[in-house]
Amino acid sequence: MLFGLPVFSDTSSNGVLVLVLVYFLSFFIKGAVGVGSLSPVILLSTFLLGPHRAVLLGLTTNALSQIQFVPQGIRDGDWKIARRVIIANYIGAAVGVWIFGRLDSTWLTLILGAALGLVAAAEQWKLLALLSERVDLFRTGLLVPLAGIAGLVSGVSGAGGIFFIAAYLRHVCPDARTFRGTMLLLSALLVGWRMALLVASGYITRQTWLEASVLCPVAFLGGLSGTWFYRRLPTARFYQIFQIVLLLAAASLVWKGLSDVT
Repeated sequence: MLFGLPVFSDTSSNGVLVLVLVYFLSFFIKGAVGVGSLSPVILLSTFLLGPHRAVLLGLTTNALSQIQFVPQGIRDGDWKIARRVIIANYIGAAVGVWIFGRLDSTWLTLILGAALGLVAAAEQWKLLALLSERVDLFRTGLLVPLAGIAGLVSGVSGAGGIFFIAAYLRHVCPDARTFRGTMLLLSALLVGWRMALLVASGYITRQTWLEASVLCPVAFLGGLSGTWFYRRLPTARFYQIFQIVLLLAAASLVWKGLSDVT
């Protein structure tokens, strides 16, 4: 109980422990490399909480935890680069949130698995990088729709869209420090916008805020640990393994969604 309201009352003690572990590891990776918290949180917690609740809780916890990353994003991020993707992303996110509110649990489960699975696969095998060798994905004419698609994906699924922007940033950022800082800056701006849309639409309840406040210390601890290990830990191999786990989780969600549909 918290402030007289039940917290995770429909989840077993073991389920809550798994949830805590998922949040810690996800935010550890975000602290270390600047990206990677929401996709694993939503994919893995969907099995425990259901798709809508997993998206809303993950996004709310992520929004609260952004405080620790904002100074680093402001210090190291490149505002000139960030401005190029904001408007189109915001429009796409607004459409995505509208779709999110009109999907039932079965279809949202299927879409979460498919969308985040494709994003994880594309990131694992550098598919955008391979495509960019044949097509200039980063000229202005293609950047705007790419940012809009990123917003649409993240609006519906709660995560994943930042991957498309990460591919662009890797192309234009001069060094790893600027890349990480700009990712943190954009993450705060984009998550803040999606939260504003969800709050205005009435999807974020008091229960969501309470449960997010319970998980927020875990997210802070994971983020601080990842930041401390930044440049001290070889995260590349660990991140690859984590991506494989995400692919397996996404495949499981697709299977579950298809089973429910049929």
